[in-house]
Amino acid sequence: MINLYVYYFFNYLFKLNSNSGTVLEFIKYNPLMYISTFTLGMLLYDKIKNIKKRNIYSFFTIIYIIFLLFAPYNKFLPYNSTVISLSFIPLIVFLYLDNGFFSKFLGNKVFIYLGSISYSIYILHRPLYILFEKFIGEMRTHADFIIYFLIVFFVSNLTKYFIENKFYQYLCKKYLNKAV
Repeated sequence: MINLYVYYFFNYLFKLNSNSGTVLEFIKYNPLMYISTFTLGMLLYDKIKNIKKRNIYSFFTIIYIIFLLFAPYNKFLPYNSTVISLSFIPLIVFLYLDNGFFSKFLGNKVFIYLGSISYSIYILHRPLYILFEKFIGEMRTHADFIIYFLIVFFVSNLTKYFIENKFYQYLCKKYLNKAV
């Protein structure tokens, strides 16, 4: 429901009577459009956080990855972006509950750091790509991709530390009455 209000707000703001692809791209990939998805993830975590972690979830993870690799070739279920997105929910749950190989592999400092900025990367990569194409041009070389990648990485770090962390601290102080 929130997504719908955000869409109508930006639709009104930009008066979309034209065929402006940039404005439509902005609305489609605006971070505010994904608040409900983020909230759903928090609710899922709240439901699974007390389940005991076990090594058996490494096995479930491997089986499920194999299933995901062959899922596009099935003839019974529709295969669109919504189905693809929803099919990763069990994988995320299995990885969270794992106490074996995947837990140790994904628990190193590099993956922890990348995980801490992953939401910013996810939300910002498309708007930054649109800006990159508008001001620098189409990506044609590996150097263009590296420049774009560094821009996304840098901006994601900035938003993580200056927006996400500040907002998190504010919410903790306001609603949990504890300093972070």
